[in-house]
Amino acid sequence: MPDGTQPLNTDSQAYVPSAAPGARAPHIWLRQQHPGAGPATPLLSTLDLFEHQFTLLTGPRDETWRSAGRRAARNLGLPLCAYAIGPGGDFAPDAGDWAQLYDVDAAGAVLVRPDGHIAWRSRSQADDAVAVMGHALAVASGRQA
Repeated sequence: MPDGTQPLNTDSQAYVPSAAPGARAPHIWLRQQHPGAGPATPLLSTLDLFEHQFTLLTGPRDETWRSAGRRAARNLGLPLCAYAIGPGGDFAPDAGDWAQLYDVDAAGAVLVRPDGHIAWRSRSQADDAVAVMGHALAVASGRQA
């Protein structure tokens, strides 16, 4: 679903990372956050999160999108994993700025299809996150036009 952005690059031979809907989700190295996690904790690519189900990525402080995504996925009978990225979240970027790379603010969210392409993105919070997520998942899964 378009989010009002224009493609950054029209040259099919040059890769420019973009999290615009329709683009392949950009890679960034992540380190899992849990008690006892430290520099020896193995790194994981964002790309490894997208292999089996829809995946919702959000900032670490706002549970609204993750809760709305889980509820909408349950209502549609779709598998969904929701992760908070950033300090205090499920994962923290090892280097770089996840929010900047994915072009969202601290309250934004990105829905990634199982094939690793961006299905939907909101740069910030929405008034009715459950309705928005329900529509995004329905369209992305082909259950609604």
